[in-house]
Amino acid sequence: MTTIKTAKTITIAMATLLTAAAYSHAADWNLPITITSGTSRTGAVLGIHSNATNSFDAGLDTPTPFSEETLCAYFNHPEWNITTAGTPLTTFHRDIRGTLPQTFSLSIKSAVTPTTITWNNTTIPTTVKANLTTNGQTINMTTTGTYTFTPASQLTIAEIEITAGDSTPPSPPTNLQYNIKGTSIYLSWDTNTESDLQGYKLHLLDSSGNTTRSVDLKKVTNYNLMNVINDQPYNLAVSAYDTTGNESTKSTIITAIKVTPPTTPAGADGDIDKDGSITITDAIKVLRMALNLDITTADAITHGDMDSDGKLTVRDALQIIRKSVGLI
Repeated sequence: MTTIKTAKTITIAMATLLTAAAYSHAADWNLPITITSGTSRTGAVLGIHSNATNSFDAGLDTPTPFSEETLCAYFNHPEWNITTAGTPLTTFHRDIRGTLPQTFSLSIKSAVTPTTITWNNTTIPTTVKANLTTNGQTINMTTTGTYTFTPASQLTIAEIEITAGDSTPPSPPTNLQYNIKGTSIYLSWDTNTESDLQGYKLHLLDSSGNTTRSVDLKKVTNYNLMNVINDQPYNLAVSAYDTTGNESTKSTIITAIKVTPPTTPAGADGDIDKDGSITITDAIKVLRMALNLDITTADAITHGDMDSDGKLTVRDALQIIRKSVGLI
C-alpha cells in the first residue's frame, strides 16, 4: 500500500460568554491541531477572528473536500449548508463570543491505526475550556496536549466542545500586618483557602490607591520590603490570583513609615572616661550618676546624654551599653 501524506489547514472560531471588553486580550487566537496515523499527518486549526461572521465570509472561508487519501480530517458544519463545487465548506473563521457553549465536529478518516491527535494547549486562552470527546472518552484539552486512540471504524467523529472558563477570582488576602526592622518593612498575611490558588501579588500604591508597582510573590505569605527610605510613607496591599489568572481585589491597605531615629547630639559619644573607647565602664559611670550615687558633671552630660533630654538617665546608660557591643 502506498502511503500518501497530506497537509490541510482548517480554521474555525471559538469564543466565550464574557463581554468583548473583558475578552479583548484574547480576541483573535488559534489552536493548532495535528492528526497523525502511521507515517501520514494532516493538520487543522481552530481559531477566532474578530472580523468574521457566523455565515460564509469570502476571503476567509475556503472549501476542503473529503479525500480518499490514507488520512484526512475536516470539520462538519451542516448548519451552514454552504457548498463549493459540490464539497462541504470545511475552513471556517467565526467570531462567536457570547454564544458558548459551542461544539465542533472533526471528522477523521484514517486507514491506519492507531491515530494520535495533538495540539498546543498553551494557546488556549484561560477564559475558555476545551474538551475533546471521541471513542467514548473525554479529554480536557486545556490540561493536556495529546490523545491517542484506535478508531472503531475508518471514519471517526471527534467532538470538540468550547465552554466558558473560570471567571471567579479568589477572595482578597486578610490580616495584612507589618513590622519595621532596620531599613526593611516585614509584611505577612493569612493564607487563602481556595483550592485553585496560584499565588499573591504585593502592590505599592500611590496616595490615591493606584498601583505604581507590583511584585509576584508566588505562594509565599510574607515579604521583606528592603531599603526603605526614612520618613517616606509606603502604601501597601496584597491581592491573590488563581490558576486561571483571575485576580482578587486588594487587601486592606496599610501605610508603613520608617521614621528617622533621633540623632545623637554632638559630643554625646558615650565615652565618659575619655579613654577613646566606649565600654561597660562608661555605662556604669552614667548609671551611678543617674541614680545619684555619684555627682553629675556638665562634662558627663555632654558625653553621656544620649537621648538629648538634658540629663543622665538609665536610658542613657542602656544606650551606651548597646553602643559598646555594636548594636547601635
